[in-house]
This record gives sequence, structure tokens and C-alpha cells, in this order.
Amino acid sequence: MPLVAVGIDSIKTIVHYASSRYTSYVLNINTPGFVLLDSSVFVYDGAGRIIGENFYESPAGTGNDYYLAAKFDYSYDASSNFASLIFHQLDQSGAEVFTASTSNIKYDSEVNPIHTNNEAFVMGHPEWTSFNNIISEQGSDSNGPVDDQTITMSYTYNSARKPATNVTRIVPDNTTTNTSYYYQ
Repeated sequence: MPLVAVGIDSIKTIVHYASSRYTSYVLNINTPGFVLLDSSVFVYDGAGRIIGENFYESPAGTGNDYYLAAKFDYSYDASSNFASLIFHQLDQSGAEVFTASTSNIKYDSEVNPIHTNNEAFVMGHPEWTSFNNIISEQGSDSNGPVDDQTITMSYTYNSARKPATNVTRIVPDNTTTNTSYYYQ
């Protein structure tokens, strides 16, 4: 069902930027009878890279009842490519109730055409901070091996060493996605 069908015609995200860095953002979805109000605060390392995100939720949607609902931990490899993500879901008492991770991320040696810096986190794609293209990664969570996934990507490249096409396979789901890239 499209969001418009349930009364959502827009989603508003307010991004805060100070001292040459993204500090936080607030997401507001307001529909008849329901308000979703979430906020995230970014954590930086000494090199100016985002290494964490603290996610706050306002269950009543009023903004006066925020609690720490989740934490993301990010790491980078020696080439400054995105190396891992660990997601910690917390209940209102602060107890961890679920964990998920993406790890063992491997890269090609070619140019990532959508490489950005910390802007990637604001757009919800931390993997875009990488200089190269992901060719494989492992997903897992606290439900155990039943939820484990291996994701592989294979590319063809254009003359500028950027992806022309991509085939992504997810196992054991047996999902395949084909992507074509166009540049201007």
C-alpha cells in the first residue's frame, strides 16, 4: 500500500550541521492519528569519520519522552573503506533486545561512483563512504544462523573504471538483483 493511501504525503527530516560536521537529524512522519518522531546523534572519531549513531525515539510522538532506542557502531578498514556495522536495539529500560551486524565486507579495486563522506550517513547509506565497490559481505543477527546471509556483488566496468552493471545475490534467500548504472 502506498504511503499516500494511508495519509502520508511527505516525510520531513531535519538535519543539523555545526562546526563543519553533521551532528544529528530529526525524522517526523505525521499522519492522522499517528506521529512518528525519531532523532539520531552522530559520534565521530579523531579523523572526523562517523563511528557511531545514537538513535532516540519518542513513542508518544510529542518529543518530550525520547529514550535511547538503538545504537549503531561503524568501523573502517586500513583503506578507509566501510568495514562493519553493528546495530543494537534497546528497550525503554536500556536493555539490549536485538543485535544485527554486517561484517567481512570485501571490496574491488575500482572507483565507487557514489562515494561520499559523512553525507552517506545522513542519507542512510554508510557504505557510500567507501572509495571502492563492495563485492561481498556477511549479515547476521542475534536470532542465530537461521538469519545469516551472504551477499555477493559482481560488476562489469566502463572505461572510467566505474560500474556499468551489477548482479547482487543474497544466499540463502536466493534473491538476485540486476542493476545498470548511467552517468552524466
